[in-house]
Amino acid sequence: MKIFLCGIPASGKSIFGEGIAKSKGYVFINAEHDWPDQKLHEAWDASINDLYEIDKFVEMATDDVIIDLGFPINAMWIGLIITLKSRGYFPVWFECPVNIARERFIERKGGNIEEFDAQIERINRNRGNITKLISPISIEVLKNGNQKSSDDLFKEIEAQFHS
Repeated sequence: MKIFLCGIPASGKSIFGEGIAKSKGYVFINAEHDWPDQKLHEAWDASINDLYEIDKFVEMATDDVIIDLGFPINAMWIGLIITLKSRGYFPVWFECPVNIARERFIERKGGNIEEFDAQIERINRNRGNITKLISPISIEVLKNGNQKSSDDLFKEIEAQFHS
């Protein structure tokens, strides 16, 4: 299954991706940070600058891949997401109460709260349009105030993927 994650900052997208990489052998790509393979990273960078290059990235990525995109912030990212979806990637939105995500964000080293607030503002302003464009499934990442395990979240995603 090919998955790309979007959603609230600090909602657990990276923790989920890392957990599934360990438990199920998926390739996890955090588009803003670490890359498991330099050539894959170069193909991704090329696709961001030129959507015609996305097929090279798709060919290089395995069948079992999770990409953490965060939240699409400009028209190029939207085009990239639409293209990924058309190439068989399954969009998933990680939902988390903003107050909890904000606390998590502050706990991160170097967590810039102005950056978080600006991102939440962009989400609030654009979420309806993003949802219309890519129709992601929405996953609540908390249960009774606690983060769900990566495996439990994966089961929810898998069930919706196959429905």
